[in-house]
Amino acid sequence: MNITGWIRKPTRGQSGAMLVAALMFCVVSYNLYYCCQIKQRELEERQRELVKLKSDISLAEYTNSQLKAQVEYLATDAGAEEVAREKLGLVKPGEVSFVVLGGDDLRKANLKPTVAVETSDPGLMMRFMHWFFLG
Repeated sequence: MNITGWIRKPTRGQSGAMLVAALMFCVVSYNLYYCCQIKQRELEERQRELVKLKSDISLAEYTNSQLKAQVEYLATDAGAEEVAREKLGLVKPGEVSFVVLGGDDLRKANLKPTVAVETSDPGLMMRFMHWFFLG
């Protein structure tokens, strides 16, 4: 049997319909591709937003742990004494207090460095070092 008997040349009306079907296929394929590209961009944007939110949460948790450690320290006698001396200007009996002129300007200035955003947990030792040296 010859294969040419199975393949027939399309008639004039059939070739037009095939052309329209091919064009429709191209249009639908392009629209699907375009929609997938839009969804891919949205997904990438959401992933960037998720990474940013995770880093914000990590920074907030780190700050929260610093504040908890500071509260625990201020609840001790040494912490209360430090606040009484620095903030209230109290002295123990027999001590002499000195006042530095212009010292208020230095206290009001923000001398603490800003904390850089870290993507990973800094670890117990780094948190202790940061709390101990930077307060």
